Amino acid sequence: MFTKEIRSILWPVLILVAIGILMIYSSTALMSMRKHGSGFHYLWNHLFTVAVGVATMGVLLKFDYLKLRPAVYVLMGISLISLVLVFVPGIGISANGARRWLRLWPTTFQPSELVKIVMVIFLADYMDKNIQRMKEFRFGIVVPVAVMLVFQAIIMLQPDFGAVMSLGILTFGLLIIGGARLVHVGALLLVSMPALFVLVMSSTYRMKRIMCFTDPWKEP
Repeated sequence: MFTKEIRSILWPVLILVAIGILMIYSSTALMSMRKHGSGFHYLWNHLFTVAVGVATMGVLLKFDYLKLRPAVYVLMGISLISLVLVFVPGIGISANGARRWLRLWPTTFQPSELVKIVMVIFLADYMDKNIQRMKEFRFGIVVPVAVMLVFQAIIMLQPDFGAVMSLGILTFGLLIIGGARLVHVGALLLVSMPALFVLVMSSTYRMKRIMCFTDPWKEP
């Protein structure tokens, strides 16, 4: 049914999903019992989203992703618009001091997740078109990083530091794979460290998240 290459990715994904299900039940059973009278309330919600996700994955595995290539800039435009819409009252949802979600009945949608997918498509298309010039600083770093920074700037306003970091790791990882010079990537990362330090230190919550790596039992 699936090729060997797809199976090599599919099995690790399914194993991680199974581990996630166990972790969700383990961490929410007591709270679920107290609030809803059943230890399975949050688990059932999670299983529903897992089912939707797995079904979507099955469909997309059969989809020819190359068909997305001509629409890459349309997808980028949709991503930018959706990121801005989270700030529109009545459309964007505010929770815990952040505006990261769009109200899409009967559920919600986080545009930053779409951005990650679209960024992969954009970078793949961009690097393929500029494969012979990826060693140059302008084409290997300046252009793709500029696009990344536009998305990151809007996401940071929500704010969503985790998504900003994920997008950065994704972008630099793909640039290295795509042939950008390591010295260029390393130099940019080195220059970015002071800004990253300021972003972390400017938020008590982010500092607590970092500290959790040294003491996992502390709740941020």
